[in-house]
Amino acid sequence: IVQTGKSRDLPLLQQAAVTNVRLLHPEFEYRFYDDQQVTEFLAAEPPEHAETFAALPCPIQKIDFFRYLVIHRHGGFYLDLDVLLATRLDPLLTTGCVFSFEDLNISRYLRGELGFDWAIGNYAFGAAPGHPFLKAIIANCVRAQRDPAWVEPMLRDIPRWFQPEFRILSTTGPLLVSRTLAENPGLAE
Repeated sequence: IVQTGKSRDLPLLQQAAVTNVRLLHPEFEYRFYDDQQVTEFLAAEPPEHAETFAALPCPIQKIDFFRYLVIHRHGGFYLDLDVLLATRLDPLLTTGCVFSFEDLNISRYLRGELGFDWAIGNYAFGAAPGHPFLKAIIANCVRAQRDPAWVEPMLRDIPRWFQPEFRILSTTGPLLVSRTLAENPGLAE
């Protein structure tokens, strides 16, 4: 199980989330990455991943990208620090890749062009090491950073004042994950 935060000095609610997941899964390996450990992890990644990470303008984009990379490399489950589990993750171990449901999709591009009317969350997910869906997500994060025109269809019809937030969601967040699945349905298990 992987979680990440700025430092190990966590607020009480986040401490509760960590305790929750660790008590439910005492036999699972648990890895917490603070900012320094994220930097160390990226140093061992292929250069294009480190370059993409460094070029991402917002901290949440960096963490989004990191979470895909670390689970792709090691496998396991990623959980945001505000996720409290009601039950164990064991039933999901038979699935090669699993993502959480985010919400019904408001993206006209995803709904109209790709026929995808719901969004996949990236706050909780899991996969086997090297899973092709995570590889495709990582490739799309790199593509979105290198080719801003690729992101533009996702921003059509989004009011200008919401576009900065939707750009983040469409370059590393849930809308990118959803687009990746919509464009690669064969990667779904």
